Amino acid sequence: MKTKKIITSLLLTFSACLCLFAADKARHLNVLAVGNSYTGNTSMFPNWVEGSGKGHTLTYERIMIGGSTLEEHWQSVVMLDGGEAAKHNKTGSISKPLVMALNERNWDYVSLQHAFPQTAKISTYEPYLGNLLGLVKQYAPEAQPFFYQTWVFREDNKLYKNSKMDREEFKKAVIEASQSVAKKYAIPVMPVGEVLFKAEADFPFVRDPNFDYDNPPTSGKGPQGEKSLYAGWKKWRDIMLEDNVHTGLIGNYIVGGVWYAMLYDEKAVGNKFIPEGMSRKDALTCQRIIDEMTKGRHFPAPIPKTQEKPKQDFSKQQAILAQIKADDEAKKNPKNTMSKQEAQLIR
Repeated sequence: MKTKKIITSLLLTFSACLCLFAADKARHLNVLAVGNSYTGNTSMFPNWVEGSGKGHTLTYERIMIGGSTLEEHWQSVVMLDGGEAAKHNKTGSISKPLVMALNERNWDYVSLQHAFPQTAKISTYEPYLGNLLGLVKQYAPEAQPFFYQTWVFREDNKLYKNSKMDREEFKKAVIEASQSVAKKYAIPVMPVGEVLFKAEADFPFVRDPNFDYDNPPTSGKGPQGEKSLYAGWKKWRDIMLEDNVHTGLIGNYIVGGVWYAMLYDEKAVGNKFIPEGMSRKDALTCQRIIDEMTKGRHFPAPIPKTQEKPKQDFSKQQAILAQIKADDEAKKNPKNTMSKQEAQLIR
């Protein structure tokens, strides 16, 4: 009888441990991403989290300035603090001041991203990356910053015709530069570029032999039968163009999967998320590549948060941003201008 009680007690203890283990596996992460349209290409990251089937959840916010470099993001911070920017940028396109976003919640991770082709030139990173990391430390000291390594343009982009470097040299330079700054600041790298470069063997760019890529039409049908990691032929505003800069369906799937695998310390294979328009075969190929390239490279676990951090006053930055937005709107439509007083009301 005594032995039976001991066995029952052990079984109950074991079951409780399993429950605790299962509960520990479900994680909620707060992630802030700072970058340009390549940060926009992380749009499938939340879908991967939901598709895990393990109860993971995510709060994800992005502060994006289209086409921006690290320098331009830093200049935006300077402008919104009342200083003079050294060069014009699209500060008016952001939803809120970066310092305000950093202070809004206890972030687990903060991503910083540069723009291609500047990513291939290490001298363009500083002092702006160091300045932005200092900002993260000041306003989100609980967060783990990381560098989002991006990719290079597709092989048919005109950049390569006018450059001393070929595409393979650009790839190598992008990887080396990201690894260099990561080592300098002791921060992790989100190796999206490396994974996409690996995936090109399985998803090569196949040209339409009947389409003139050098002189593409502005309307009508685009190239037929294209399949690559990039967006390809699409409508932008009122014209048709060949987007060989941004990732498309397959590329975006890989981008989101790398973020999921790295931040949640999970394997991609077995994830239930497959976007509309993608075959299960292609999805599995992507998942296997992600797992191969991220094996042993997952990020440090987030620092436990014990309390909410005090909120600071960013009304000054908000007011300056509102005026910038008003000025931008006035340039687009001079007849519909806003007064400074009206601009103060925009938040």
